[in-house]
Amino acid sequence: MKRIALLIAIAGLGMSLLNGCAATHKKTVGELISIEPNGFYEACDKWAPGQKVNYSFQTSAKVNFDVHYHTADGKEYPQKEDGVSKLDGSFVVDKEAIYCCMWANPHSKSVGLTYEFEVLGAK
Repeated sequence: MKRIALLIAIAGLGMSLLNGCAATHKKTVGELISIEPNGFYEACDKWAPGQKVNYSFQTSAKVNFDVHYHTADGKEYPQKEDGVSKLDGSFVVDKEAIYCCMWANPHSKSVGLTYEFEVLGAK
């Protein structure tokens, strides 16, 4: 069992032209991330078929959340939930890829985020 927690704060300029991206190699639990107004926060890692990913998060206001990976034709979304402020979920990886977890803040003020991931199975 491998516990992975993802974290990095983002900095936004103007209408959030910049984003944050974290690697899962930094272990953090319960730390607060600030998602800039109309911005997003993204955390990415390479996952392999058969791995089970458990995740949970809580935000100070509703956000749009997804887990995605890029393909030659665009993006695939194993998980997607709009307008949520708290979520506990899991899924089994079916394709080896770099998966990104993304929280989009549709509000005109910053939103606080805490999250945690656990990846089970060999990589």
